[in-house]
Amino acid sequence: KLFYTRLFGEDKFPDNQSSEVHKASEEILMKCGGVPLAIITMASFLAGKAREQWFELCHSPSFIHDKDTMWILSLSFNDLPPHLRTCLLYLSGFPEDSFIAKDQLIWKWIAEGFVEKEQGMRLFEVGEGYFNDLVNRSMIQAAKIKEWGTIADITHGCRVHDMVLDLLRHVSQQENFFFTIS
Repeated sequence: KLFYTRLFGEDKFPDNQSSEVHKASEEILMKCGGVPLAIITMASFLAGKAREQWFELCHSPSFIHDKDTMWILSLSFNDLPPHLRTCLLYLSGFPEDSFIAKDQLIWKWIAEGFVEKEQGMRLFEVGEGYFNDLVNRSMIQAAKIKEWGTIADITHGCRVHDMVLDLLRHVSQQENFFFTIS
């Protein structure tokens, strides 16, 4: 239900799709092993991709041999454009389970030179677009804070899932981007 809702906006597979596409989606779901983060991440990865790419994914050697959720997360990470990868890697320096304020994070990305200028847009607006892209790709989780006892309608920040943070820390160390000392 989670997979289909993310992809098609409803909790079931659309009737107008071929049985091969349905079979590919079932294989992909089996790969996710029932882990919600893996399901959402894989659905976000597949959203907007041609159905032929679904088949290519199912028949790739890494899909057949790798058995863990980290493979799915790294697949989604590697699918990010370079500017989003850099911004996401920056989050590897934050403590586990911490609330990361959106505005402060965007200003830090700008100060580090990660946000690229776009015609007719302020840098903060571009950075906000980066933030929203990472939320939409399920790489970070939007977080709202309580104001006067109620939850605000505005996203004030984000959290990074523990498994995503583990991946980010691993990649950060491999690429000499960021080191954390425990």
